[in-house]
Amino acid sequence: LVQKGGKAIRYGVGVGKQGYSFQGTATVGRKAEWPSWTPTPNMIRREPNRYGPYAGGLLGYETMGFVNVQYWRSFDALEAFAKDSEDPHLSAWRNYWKRVGKDDRAGIWHETFLVRDGEYEAVYGNMPPKGLGKATSLVPIAQSSTARNRLRTKAAG
Repeated sequence: LVQKGGKAIRYGVGVGKQGYSFQGTATVGRKAEWPSWTPTPNMIRREPNRYGPYAGGLLGYETMGFVNVQYWRSFDALEAFAKDSEDPHLSAWRNYWKRVGKDDRAGIWHETFLVRDGEYEAVYGNMPPKGLGKATSLVPIAQSSTARNRLRTKAAG
């Protein structure tokens, strides 16, 4: 990514097997954010810290201060993650409750919403996608359309 004044920012890119042996200069012909993505088993084995969190169906997440909102492909994927004894999340969760117990100085606010495909909407004006728009895909809307009509059309379709 090149900013004003020619200053470049380096960022990681996931590449296929051929990319590991490539040497030289290349031009990126297309850049786009994927609406949702799951890494291949080889990617997870090769770089578990980088790709492991996406293996179970985590579409994306947003962190806002102390709040973390996650978007999962399905409730089954979320439940599998929550109960996976091999994942560090479960032991950290259990240790937290052992340490905190009923002490009201710290707490967890945890909500789960099951949302049917097409029965949600996120609108962005003059800002980059966040939350659902970042975890899924964006669709342009007409100024004259309303949320009620857009969601009704999606639900019926």
